[in-house]
Amino acid sequence: MSGAARNGVGPRALARPGGVRRVFPQTGWGLEHASRQLPIRLAPGETAADVARVTPGLRKAYLQTAYVVRAPQGVHALRIGARHAAFDDGLEAAGAQCWAVITAWNPGSRLRSADENAAAQRALLQTLSEQTLVAWAAEGKADGGGWREESACVLDVEPAAAVALGRKFGQLAVVVGQRKGAAQLLAVTVA
Repeated sequence: MSGAARNGVGPRALARPGGVRRVFPQTGWGLEHASRQLPIRLAPGETAADVARVTPGLRKAYLQTAYVVRAPQGVHALRIGARHAAFDDGLEAAGAQCWAVITAWNPGSRLRSADENAAAQRALLQTLSEQTLVAWAAEGKADGGGWREESACVLDVEPAAAVALGRKFGQLAVVVGQRKGAAQLLAVTVA
């Protein structure tokens, strides 16, 4: 059984400009970036329509963002599609196998006021606390500067639970990873 079939993703393809379709055997999805493809995975039960909400401009923004995590062992700038050995060491020291970077800022990728974003982020942190999840402070920072979103790097949260948290706070995607694996962008169904 293929990895895609095991995780419930199945063989799907992402339509590209000009009608060309590409399928990633590992995940069933892909993105174009700087002439290479980076994975965007679908959580079980997600559809191509869910990824369609992540427009090409938003995909580009996600890929041109450093997800900066302030771990006890140091600060780490995580990138979608990349592995992060020093961050993995921090995860191992914390006894964590997997992680997700989640924000409550700007739900639906629509700008909100600083007060609205702060209130939403407090609600996310409260939810994490109620679920007894460990989180390190994080933020998404655009490569060109001028844009940032406070976030939380949640330890030992499975991808489906990360997607559920993203959905609860109106997000279109979350960034997830496993120790010794590359960071991945997961689409979120917006309810």
